[in-house]
Amino acid sequence: MATRALATPQGFRSYETMLVLRPDLDEETRVTQLAKIESWLSTEGAVEVNMAMKGTQRLAYPMNGCWEGFMVFTTFQSSPDGVRTFEKKMSTPDSESQGNILRWSLMRT
Repeated sequence: MATRALATPQGFRSYETMLVLRPDLDEETRVTQLAKIESWLSTEGAVEVNMAMKGTQRLAYPMNGCWEGFMVFTTFQSSPDGVRTFEKKMSTPDSESQGNILRWSLMRT
């Protein structure tokens, strides 16, 4: 049986986000933080949002005093306008999220 790929909406592009979260976050806080990010993407119209949690990994240099970070890779498809809004939200975190994300990076793939 042949599989059909989902059609990407016109004007959408593929993106990948890498997040480094604090290693000392408890599971509940981590899940809440990732759900919030996924919600932001969905609100901006992103489709095919996939999160891959790579776990705690040693960093090459300290980030905010942490030598380890919890790595999360997210792939999604979105319009350029939706990505700009998502970048703005990531750049200005709310008080609940501030400090939980050590570093993030967004790339167009």
